[in-house]
Amino acid sequence: TFLPDQDEAESNKALNVVTLGPRRILMPAGNPLARGFYESLGVEVVETPMTELRKAAGAVGCLTGVVARERA
Repeated sequence: TFLPDQDEAESNKALNVVTLGPRRILMPAGNPLARGFYESLGVEVVETPMTELRKAAGAVGCLTGVVARERA
């Protein structure tokens, strides 16, 4: 069981991710514990700064509409 760091989860929105493809996610930068957990499961992590969006209580999920992908 993974229990995220409270500061990462609440302040940095570490669990607010977008799936980019099989075993590949986009997540807010600055969350080393959550990133390490995802990577330990074989998930490729792409990070992006979310400092300004977090000021408005958002993160990557709030920036993303429906993502359509072709099957690999």
